[in-house]
Amino acid sequence: IHTCAAFLDCGLPNFIEERLDVTTLPAFMVEALKDGAKRWPLQPHSTMLDALFDSPKLKAMASFQDLYVGLEPYNNEHQLGGGVLQ
Repeated sequence: IHTCAAFLDCGLPNFIEERLDVTTLPAFMVEALKDGAKRWPLQPHSTMLDALFDSPKLKAMASFQDLYVGLEPYNNEHQLGGGVLQ
């Protein structure tokens, strides 16, 4: 929950609204880099889910909406950044 809150608090103003809010960056970086950066948002979602969940059902539950917003849920070795950067 803390990770989601930090990502939303930082992502909404800085990336969605394109309004610089540096006060949210420290919490974002702490959450993104803890536990060996397994929650780093600029990686394929499947890589993050593999690091967080062992159960295929939990991974499916956490990734089913990726396709709705046009994200590639699986790592693609043939694209820059595994498919995150296009």
